Amino acid sequence: ELTSGGAIYLLEGTYNISGSIVPLSNISIIGTGTGTVLKASGNIDVINTSNRQNILISQLMINGSNSASSGISFNSVIGSRIDKVGITSTLSRGIYLSYSSYISVSNSFIEGSSDKGIESSASSNNIISHNKITANNGIYLAASSSSSNNNIVSDNSILAPSVGVYIKDGSANNNVSGNYIEKTNPSDYSYG
Repeated sequence: ELTSGGAIYLLEGTYNISGSIVPLSNISIIGTGTGTVLKASGNIDVINTSNRQNILISQLMINGSNSASSGISFNSVIGSRIDKVGITSTLSRGIYLSYSSYISVSNSFIEGSSDKGIESSASSNNIISHNKITANNGIYLAASSSSSNNNIVSDNSILAPSVGVYIKDGSANNNVSGNYIEKTNPSDYSYG
């Protein structure tokens, strides 16, 4: 676990990660851009934290190495930001928000996620904007049994063979606007 409060600046380079990075409240983890790479080894969530607030993850790359479950996983996190982060080659999700609120995910890209680019499950009052997602499924709001309300999903570019943006029945007051969605496998449409 990282100590509560302050900023951690990561220099350019590749950091091999075999266990999840667990930031506490009021922590910023900031890299130098695409030259700062957190490379997973094993089925982990590379950055994984619960019951925290005021976290910033910015200006770094996460390489899931086709072994990490998620690049970033927030559970019951409040008032935090993921900005200018690149996430590649995860098994499940690029970013997973569970029971989290007032989270901003912006200016980031997710490529090669085997399942969902961004999943927001039972999470409300979040903003997902100006991201580029290339994944099997783009953005899911409330993929579990609980609803997600009052979220903004705007100005994202999503290339997905399956689902662009999914909102579970029972979720309310979500604003989805200005997104570019391209189904990359047009012969595989299904209706129902």
